[in-house]
Amino acid sequence: MTEGIRLEPRGWLDRALEQPTANTHIITHNTTDDSVGNWLSHGLVGGDRTHLGAARAADDPSSLYGGSLGLQTGQATGRGNPRTHKLHTKSRITIASLNMRGYGRPVAGQAPDKWMTINQVLRDSKVAILALQETHLTTERVSDLNSLFEATMKVIAYPDEENPTGARGVAFALNKRLINTEDITVYKLLPGRALAIQLLWTGGRKLSVLNIYAPNDMQESTLFWGRVHETLTAHRVPGPDVMLGDMNMVEHLIDRLPQRRDPEETVLALTSLLARLHMVDGWRVNNRGTRGFSYLQTSTGSQSRLDRIYLTRSLMEHADEWNITGAGISTDHRMPVVALANYNEPFVGKGRWALPATLLADKKFLDIMKKEGFKLQDEISAILDRTSTHNSQLVWSAFKKRLKDAARTRAKERMPKLDRQIERLNADLRATLDRPGEVAPDQQSHAAILQDKIAALEIARFGSKRVRVNANDWLKGETISRYWTRQN
Repeated sequence: MTEGIRLEPRGWLDRALEQPTANTHIITHNTTDDSVGNWLSHGLVGGDRTHLGAARAADDPSSLYGGSLGLQTGQATGRGNPRTHKLHTKSRITIASLNMRGYGRPVAGQAPDKWMTINQVLRDSKVAILALQETHLTTERVSDLNSLFEATMKVIAYPDEENPTGARGVAFALNKRLINTEDITVYKLLPGRALAIQLLWTGGRKLSVLNIYAPNDMQESTLFWGRVHETLTAHRVPGPDVMLGDMNMVEHLIDRLPQRRDPEETVLALTSLLARLHMVDGWRVNNRGTRGFSYLQTSTGSQSRLDRIYLTRSLMEHADEWNITGAGISTDHRMPVVALANYNEPFVGKGRWALPATLLADKKFLDIMKKEGFKLQDEISAILDRTSTHNSQLVWSAFKKRLKDAARTRAKERMPKLDRQIERLNADLRATLDRPGEVAPDQQSHAAILQDKIAALEIARFGSKRVRVNANDWLKGETISRYWTRQN
């Protein structure tokens, strides 16, 4: 690393620079309080300040998790403002939902730990739209979050009116690396319970997403689904393409462990809304007869699939990679995930397998490659008469297959210990839940223990990565070097 100028550290709130706001359109329900409505209408949802510490994270992941060091305006870079560019929304995006169970523990000079992890999830998992529930956000909190993560993430929130810091709250965390957040229409429907956005996708198509946090009480839930339909109609909200969130009830017996049915009138109220919106439960359609859960009640060991993603029938044809995964956040919920492709765009597959670049510096794999290379050379030299079953092309093809298999085996061996542990526990959990028939009480307890262990390891994995990233930023972030140049 080249030694150079040492820059003074600055707090992230002190590095604010005035910058025009994004073109966010707000449509507010008439029950919205004036303070929240005024805040949203003035465009603070998009963030009205730019932080160089956050802006540099757009080009390098090392500062995405709360680095607090940056440049003073115009210092060393010769520019008064950080570099900006307009990003077009990708034709293939990943969306997810998570009940984050509160705002998170504040950290001196940084955003709360949960929001640091959320920003990390957006980047590492390439999630474009993350719907959040139980956010406990206020006007000031949203403004601070949009200031800190101005270059990488945009937060759009609709808090609870009566107790914004202690109850309910829905929000969207939008990944600026993957979607254009400059022209979004926001529909505030039910305070702390329902929030919708519409954004421009590719090919001139618009994508409408509805975020739901339903009540726990089943009688309230029955009335809630009718209110959702009424507000959608009253505000002339474009028909949602996606409805996702914490539904706090299930439609099917198999979605609870131990199995039990939810009140018929509550299920009917939700299914009626889904019928009007022409939506289906995507994960259940793709996993018929399979058990999968997103919520664990640790006191009893019972599990439920409360967090779900519904898609219109037309969009279902272009959705794949359904999954329920951990987010590395301290919460009792897991995160349903799905990838969506815009059917107006040309089909793009997953691509072909490529040798992991890290293996090119792995001595053990290089030795295998050298051994296989000499073997290939000897086999080709030994061919005297070419036949249809014994020729150089077939020998070359066999060599590539052996090398590919060896690379995959070595890559698994190099997998971090935490990843291997999580992979083994997930395999054990699937084997436990996928047994035919009703799950026995001892199997239910075993599944709950496994789920709890997996959640703890996922939190540890995200935490260890943040520590490494912050250490690297502390070491190199203030010294003129290639690392510093990439961020500025």
